[in-house]
Amino acid sequence: MKKIVFSLALVAALAMSSCGNGAADKAAADKAKADSIARVDSIAKAEAAAAAALQKAADDQIAAATAEIEGLKTQADAKSFVEKAQEYVNGLIASGQVKAAQEYLAKIGPAVTAKFPKVAPLIDACNKAVEAAVATSQANVSAAVDNAKDAAANAVDNVKDAAAAAVDNAKDAAANAVDNAKDAAANAASDAANKAAEAAKNLIPGKK
Repeated sequence: MKKIVFSLALVAALAMSSCGNGAADKAAADKAKADSIARVDSIAKAEAAAAAALQKAADDQIAAATAEIEGLKTQADAKSFVEKAQEYVNGLIASGQVKAAQEYLAKIGPAVTAKFPKVAPLIDACNKAVEAAVATSQANVSAAVDNAKDAAANAVDNVKDAAAAAVDNAKDAAANAVDNAKDAAANAASDAANKAAEAAKNLIPGKK
């Protein structure tokens, strides 16, 4: 009776321990999930703040450039301004801020060429540089998409090939098993026939 009571107590203790471990595992999983969500949210907020800061800097630069255009007096001043604008645009392109470069030129280009038409070729050169950067960016995105599609297709093909190989291997193994079974049966039948013949000889007088 004591052994039975002890066994029941042991089972109950193990059950409680199992439940406790399950609860602890669930709590750990929930915490890991919450931490992951918090990290993603933190990264998203940081990226949004960085984007907002870049946009503000671009807007401030456009406002400053617009004010500077209003103060330009001579053709030489306009040329100097456009050359600085070209450097700024090239810097934006180099840092991957192609959209900001487009917005900048869309604002200051018409303003400066309306006041000083002779600088139009310089503004056109800036626009062409931005257009080339846009085309390159789009090509890179397209290439990345194509690469992703190719990788996915290759993965599917690899899975299909592996499955086909597994089926072929299974067929070969089954065929080999059948052949082995046939050979074993034939050998067993032959051995039995030989033994039966030998036994029959022993039963016939004078046949040894």
